[in-house]
Amino acid sequence: MLLIASMAALTAYVLHAGRRRQPLFTLRLFRIHSFSVGLLGNLFARIGNGSMPFLIPLTLQVSLGYSPFDAGLMMLPVTAAGMASKRLATRLIERHGYRRVLVTNTFAVGVTMAAFALITPQRPL
Repeated sequence: MLLIASMAALTAYVLHAGRRRQPLFTLRLFRIHSFSVGLLGNLFARIGNGSMPFLIPLTLQVSLGYSPFDAGLMMLPVTAAGMASKRLATRLIERHGYRRVLVTNTFAVGVTMAAFALITPQRPL
């Protein structure tokens, strides 16, 4: 239902923006390659990043046989890193620039997500 509602809202905005002289976001923005790629990259990164707190404990319990308590404890470092990175991100952006931090972070998150494929029941904790 949410997907249908969001597609209806998107269609309504495209129709609205096509008729207005100065829409909130002009549809010409989507012709800029870097904007379109950045938008799609952000969408997939947010979907992947948002699903990890749900999928990691599920994987640990179902595939690797962890107890719910142990799987929950494995999420503590993820939570601590998330809180610490918010303070660190501002300093990194000020020092190295937004684009460099964004590209490096996206690459690091992608490698981390891909590393989950290496987890097996035989791998030590």
